[in-house]
Amino acid sequence: MKIEMQNVYHYTSLEIFFKLLDGIKDDSFIFYASRISELNDKSELLLGFKKFWRLLPTIEKELEIDKKEYRLSSLSNNGDFNGLPQIIYNRLINSQHIPFVISFSNDKDSLPMWSLYGNSGYGVALGFNIQFNISKNQSRFFDMTKFDPSRPCSVRVSYGGLTKNSIIYNYVKLLYSMYYNRINGIKDEKKIIKKQIELVEDIGITASVLLKHQSFSFEKESRYYCKVYDDNLIKFRINSKGNIIPYTEVKIPISMLKKIVIGPCRDINNINDIISFRLKQKKLGNIKIVNSNIPFRDF
Repeated sequence: MKIEMQNVYHYTSLEIFFKLLDGIKDDSFIFYASRISELNDKSELLLGFKKFWRLLPTIEKELEIDKKEYRLSSLSNNGDFNGLPQIIYNRLINSQHIPFVISFSNDKDSLPMWSLYGNSGYGVALGFNIQFNISKNQSRFFDMTKFDPSRPCSVRVSYGGLTKNSIIYNYVKLLYSMYYNRINGIKDEKKIIKKQIELVEDIGITASVLLKHQSFSFEKESRYYCKVYDDNLIKFRINSKGNIIPYTEVKIPISMLKKIVIGPCRDINNINDIISFRLKQKKLGNIKIVNSNIPFRDF
């Protein structure tokens, strides 16, 4: 089985990086995946919901779903998000079981990323070679023939739009088609509504993970994400601004870490030496360390 891989970078502070080193367990780093509704993009989840809702009539037309009682778009008036869609969204946003996310960037040396997530240059970008779990076949989203479920994978984020014929659009269309095949012929209104709610939640969660506001396009983000159904796996931390953030622990094998990029700061050479020493202490001296090429003066 050939698994597609990609290089992605997790920007973080030196403090967090050293905690990752000290917290190694079972030859893996222990990462915190944060609840998606608590990330720095306030439009997370809601943006994706509204985007796919506006495209529902187009999908229904393509799938030739002509019975009003089966059409999701009939749950609201003229594509309006109010009504049942808003109720479903509110239920999701208040649930602990919406996706938990670890963010990576496809850019290994980005000044905005250093500023926002790399402690203003006094941090590192951890370069992982990780599964890339989106099929090149537009009719499919997750290619299970090229996927190892025991290992972490990432999916690339789209910014601003949910365009027709995009990978996400085709995945939404596939989910809708599967739903229609299951529901076609059912006459019990309660059963129909139950299936519709399940579909809206599935599509909404997918869109929430893979769609972000275009203002964040500089991040060039790829994401590891998961859903947690065991409440005992959900923990809480306090971020630097004093907010309570739900998270779950995720193992990423040490073997996936291939490169460490040191941020553009005054002490870059000294930090390089210290990181090299810490890696040797942990018997990880084979990991490549490079310095940022950004000519940033931090004083």
